[in-house]
Amino acid sequence: MRRSYLTRIYSPNRFRFSQLFLLLALLLLLLPLLGACEAEPTRTNGGPTTEPGGLRTGVAGPITNVVPTIPPPTPTYSPLPVTPTPMSTPTPPVVMGGKASGGLLNDALTLHPYKRNNPSGTALVNLLFAAALTRRDPATLLPIPAAAESWTISDTIVTFTLREGLKWSDGTPLTSADYLWTYQQVRKSENGWGLAREAFFNAADPTSSGIESYEAPDPRTLKIKLHTVSSDIVSRADVIEPLPRQVWEKTDWNDLSKNLQANGPTIVSGPWKLKEWKRGNYLIFERNSASLIYPTPRLDSLTFFIVPDSQVALQKLKSGELDFFAPVAADFADFAKLPNVQAYNWNPGRPVWYFAGFNFHKPEWQDKALRQALAWALDRRAIVEKLAFGLGRSMNSSLAPWHPAFNPGTARYELNLDKARELLKQTGYSTKDGKLTTKTGKPVNIKLVYNSPSPLYEGLANSFKTSFAGLGIAVELRNFDFNNYQRFLASPEADFDLFLSGWTADYAPENFGDVWRGGPNLNSGAYENPRLLDMYAKAISESDPTRRKEWLAQVQAIEAEELPYLFLYAEEGRLIANKRLAGFAPNLLGPEQNLYTDWFAVR
Repeated sequence: MRRSYLTRIYSPNRFRFSQLFLLLALLLLLLPLLGACEAEPTRTNGGPTTEPGGLRTGVAGPITNVVPTIPPPTPTYSPLPVTPTPMSTPTPPVVMGGKASGGLLNDALTLHPYKRNNPSGTALVNLLFAAALTRRDPATLLPIPAAAESWTISDTIVTFTLREGLKWSDGTPLTSADYLWTYQQVRKSENGWGLAREAFFNAADPTSSGIESYEAPDPRTLKIKLHTVSSDIVSRADVIEPLPRQVWEKTDWNDLSKNLQANGPTIVSGPWKLKEWKRGNYLIFERNSASLIYPTPRLDSLTFFIVPDSQVALQKLKSGELDFFAPVAADFADFAKLPNVQAYNWNPGRPVWYFAGFNFHKPEWQDKALRQALAWALDRRAIVEKLAFGLGRSMNSSLAPWHPAFNPGTARYELNLDKARELLKQTGYSTKDGKLTTKTGKPVNIKLVYNSPSPLYEGLANSFKTSFAGLGIAVELRNFDFNNYQRFLASPEADFDLFLSGWTADYAPENFGDVWRGGPNLNSGAYENPRLLDMYAKAISESDPTRRKEWLAQVQAIEAEELPYLFLYAEEGRLIANKRLAGFAPNLLGPEQNLYTDWFAVR
């Protein structure tokens, strides 16, 4: 399992509260979520294989050390526009003490770190339990020390050395024994950890690649053996958030009505302690002065109020009852107009991004020229402006354009109906009575499906219908509620041509190959490309970040050329904060990256 997870997004009109490790335990919990490819991509019934020694490869052959050569893409592209770096606002002198309050649209389901939760709950749990062995570097997104001061890698074994003097909030030493005990609990099937299948190796599962053994040879050492080598082996080894054995071993792990620690933890590792939780109303956190992994918070307390809707949050920000809130993109401009706030938006390391996927069960979508023509017919800039309210960047592969591994030379599609028509003409399509037809005279019609209710997906669907009409293609729209949409897409017999969906990205983009090699719950369009899988496999087995970036450049070139998806755009992060708050600066990890420990209130 990996420290971050890529999650399927079906209904983008719901609230998202960004936080460092936000998506623990949503519906599609995917460990191996990002994967790999060879010459002209072809459809095949083959699947990924495992070479001796545990190195994952694609069907195109074993991993080699040849530096990848990126073929010139067919689509032309223009240089990616440079986004000016905003001038930084001078930070006022740091002030200790004070309070801050944020707004959430959803209360936590629980504060138990290993039970099903929602995004709000997961973010709040992270304030209390924050003894992960590693964190992410805000510039490179690579692992850096957290509870572990260092680590070594030998084949599939990662050995971590804990910082000296780690303590729980009650002053009790926090040692490797706490990690080991927690590991032993979450390995028990009766304890039902939702990520156990991805985290731990299972010899009965041929696709399993997680942790084989977990040892604590001394109080400051953890020795963790993985089943396979991968680029993110450190993150895959760092999956245990330790719990204080001294209180948790006396509780019922699963019966939350009896487990007082689950929703009222008294001993924590994070920079904040729970002072009070009034369900449906608020949660109050106070400073943990014993915090050693994160700095001691500058604020005395942090309160999260549960608000019924964005308009209530807007009024509370205006009156000063709330200090910060993360509105949806559609509301961001209204919040930013408040005279007492500062609006922040940034490029997140784990963005939500959207796409339209093809149904490759249908032979017409094997035609790359048709897919590319549709890409040229879309006005992504207009989509970002109208449907993302300017808070996003268009994409042409599975990497957001601000990711450290992004290749700015990747082919880009911009609105150009003439180019689309010429491409179709060259490959045998023609127009008859205003309708695009195949070589056999059959009209090209599209059945587009999407999840509803969702203003975004409804807007995208209608945008596609209008855009493709310019090519003489009629688009039939059909929507489903969440559960029926999932079932529909998972059926190989489903009758559709395009489907709308989205992903929350992983920090490590090489993991996305597991979507292409996955079953219908992941690879809903049944796209297959050995060469792409091979490139992903090479990237995920490469320990050198520079060489891994080269393999990922090849991945981007193939995805932009072959278009397994019509890639649309990635969302920017958003936050509205009262001007009296300071100490933070948005970057790839967002302004909450230090769990609010760097925030302070200007008196």
